[in-house]
Amino acid sequence: MKQLSRIFGRAFRFMKSDEASWVIAPYLPCTTMNNVWRALDKKGGSVLDVGGGKGRPMRFLIRKCGFRFTVNVDCSLHRLKEAKEKRTHDEYILCDVRFLPFKGNSFDIVLCLDLLEHLEKEAGYELLLTLEKIARKQIVLATDVNTKTTPVPEKRIGRDIDHVYSWRPSEFKRLGYKVRGSSFPQEIIGKRPFYVLRNNPLFLIERILSVVAGPFVYFFPSKGGHQTAVKFLNRSK
Repeated sequence: MKQLSRIFGRAFRFMKSDEASWVIAPYLPCTTMNNVWRALDKKGGSVLDVGGGKGRPMRFLIRKCGFRFTVNVDCSLHRLKEAKEKRTHDEYILCDVRFLPFKGNSFDIVLCLDLLEHLEKEAGYELLLTLEKIARKQIVLATDVNTKTTPVPEKRIGRDIDHVYSWRPSEFKRLGYKVRGSSFPQEIIGKRPFYVLRNNPLFLIERILSVVAGPFVYFFPSKGGHQTAVKFLNRSK
């Protein structure tokens, strides 16, 4: 019984860890990373990873897609240093994402995962317009759906703050994006995101429910907890 208890304990600690999200989730149908992976233009050679942080998504994607050149832009020096130590990208730029220093048509693909919800509405729209100028072939976004928001001062833009705007799938669709959903709604229990409940058994329940609900919310993203939005541009160099 003690050995079984230790095995269960290790499994629980792994499943609630961030690492599980990158080891298992990308291979499960209708999860966010699986949606991103399948949506990416595999012929795209260069990728701008806006708000790339520690680089975990890119570590997975570059193995699957074989991009020849990737750039990580983030406002956190700590995260960029960690990403550089793990060699997740080819280049790393410390920058406020609202003021990206790139010319038009600079990258085949622009990737922006789990960042938009940390920007106020107008700043988010401005960023999308900028991304559309920078990308040649494709823009791939991922953000939460229907999450609780908390307005913050403009100077505190970054991932260490609460979500300040919740994007609706219909907003992306009006801008020409194709939207797919993933994950179980994050605020069903306790009216707060599950990612703050990692020491609570409810977190494991959410992960199981996300897999079960995936095929449904994939086609009805407004009913899910996360969404992937993709826009093709097909511009020449």
